[in-house]
Amino acid sequence: MTPRNGVSKPDEITYRYQVVPFDSSQRILVVELDLSQTENTGGIYDLWVNQKGKQDMTTPLQLTISKQQEASPLYDGSVHLSALSTKLSTNSNTNMIQAAKTKLDDQLKTYEIEYDRLKALGTEMLLTPAQMKDFVKKNLIYDDIDDKSTTDKVDEAPVQQLPELVAPQTGIIVDGKTFSEAEYRNSSNSSIEGLDPRYADDLITAIESVGKVTSAVVSMNQARWNKYTELYGLSRTLSASFRTSQYTKAQTIASTKVPLPDDK
Repeated sequence: MTPRNGVSKPDEITYRYQVVPFDSSQRILVVELDLSQTENTGGIYDLWVNQKGKQDMTTPLQLTISKQQEASPLYDGSVHLSALSTKLSTNSNTNMIQAAKTKLDDQLKTYEIEYDRLKALGTEMLLTPAQMKDFVKKNLIYDDIDDKSTTDKVDEAPVQQLPELVAPQTGIIVDGKTFSEAEYRNSSNSSIEGLDPRYADDLITAIESVGKVTSAVVSMNQARWNKYTELYGLSRTLSASFRTSQYTKAQTIASTKVPLPDDK
């Protein structure tokens, strides 16, 4: 690390670093800059990173550092690599869980609309909107996992596979008589004894509405499970205790030579 602009006393500023193995092909470089012994409030620094066996860097990374910078999830006096969870995720630019949640919320709203519509026409669906919301609540998994969750949310291995979710049995009530989903599925010609044919579509609507909510729950659970499973894999590195003993020996900014292409 070398000074670029606004660094008045580089001999009073030290830095050290360590390389944390992430996987077979990636590493995390952690650089600690110490301004505690200087009145210099900050400045712009060049960070040179070279890999063994690779062409040397010719254009450094520029970092703006200030004593007034606020603590962040990554560093608050201690290093928390778990804050990098989203950055290191293979799905870092997607919002799969939020999309699944939106779809589930929409299906619950649609269910309530269909319930009210049929009720106004004289048909009552066996499962009320409140009962469907209760079904959803009881069958969702990993409630505290979202698209921005970090490995701090992981405390045990994920389930090997998601259990099959069976839709609750439903039906309709017409003129005080109940006509069940089971009756409909067991009928050979989709007609049910005693049910006015004009109300047959109402039963189909009830069955399909429950099915769509159930499908949305499955999608939501799958998205959360995928995220949790990925976080569990990342947690081996990102949730491990950060070892300050692995830092290199501190050296001053002033003593660091700017690497040049011809320097070998």
